Amino acid sequence: MEVCPLCKQIFYGTRNYLAEDLIKTIWNLNIPLQASFSQHERKDKRAISHPKFCPGTFPCVFKSCTKEQPAAHVLTHLRYHHPTILRKVPSTHKFKEKWELEYLPDCNYPAAIYIPNMGLFYLVVNVNCDGHLDAIAQMVASDEVASTFKYKVTVSDISDRKMFTHSSKVSSCRESTEWIQEVNGLRLTLTAMEMLSMCKKYGENFHCKLSLKREDTEEEI
Repeated sequence: MEVCPLCKQIFYGTRNYLAEDLIKTIWNLNIPLQASFSQHERKDKRAISHPKFCPGTFPCVFKSCTKEQPAAHVLTHLRYHHPTILRKVPSTHKFKEKWELEYLPDCNYPAAIYIPNMGLFYLVVNVNCDGHLDAIAQMVASDEVASTFKYKVTVSDISDRKMFTHSSKVSSCRESTEWIQEVNGLRLTLTAMEMLSMCKKYGENFHCKLSLKREDTEEEI
């Protein structure tokens, strides 16, 4: 409104109270919206954040494979040479998966999990000739980067009634499993007696569940 309907004078240098009230109202509505968008943006940034680039070469998870190559090439190697062990999942802050495995002596069960915004992880379950089991999660990254992730591995009978659980920081796949077996706290270790308390004999199946998450997240693993 440019002219007063009563005196017909032009509004010049006067305050528009209606406009001011509308601006205040919009501003008050905008503050919580901005906060909401900021929180959403922070979540999105965390969702698309990628681990730090790690130079050097990394070994394949397969025992019989001696291939070592840069991190960027490991995924391609797995896709072409070991596709049956590779599992790709959508971007997430947490990962959970359960496998059904057969309890046999001198047997190795490797798995590779690729999570786009987290990285490439290995789960290695090994049963030696005496029936002892070792399970560990490793990452195709330096130990500095791998240690920013936490894992939990659970081995249970097929009915999930009896179980053994271990949680720890993820280690780099550059660390040999022979060295890791000598270090307490990095892996789940079960004796043959503990395994036979779940699997009554060789050839029976058991469950192995892996959970992964970022160390700096508050969610339960």
